[in-house]
Amino acid sequence: MFDLISGGFLEPGENILSCTYQCVTETATLTARGTIQWDEEEFSNPTAWSIKFKRQINHTKMGDDGWKSIVYNNDQVLAHYRSEFVDDPLARSGKSVATRLRRRR
Repeated sequence: MFDLISGGFLEPGENILSCTYQCVTETATLTARGTIQWDEEEFSNPTAWSIKFKRQINHTKMGDDGWKSIVYNNDQVLAHYRSEFVDDPLARSGKSVATRLRRRR
């Protein structure tokens, strides 16, 4: 997720990520390092957090795709931003970062 932050597709923030499962919604913080902080734990990727959260509700939950479960800033699932990053030829150059950040505000 650090690539999405450095590419200007996501901005870190407190309680900017959300995940809903069986009518329960939790929020988490996206750090500047691209990790997710929730319930005094730090997760290195979206799936690690989503499965931990969902297993607290359903202990038999076997798997999950956090990229499709976690919503950024009450807007889109993380998979949407990852897809934009992959499709953007300027994403790794940093040339379009300021423009993307202005558009998202």
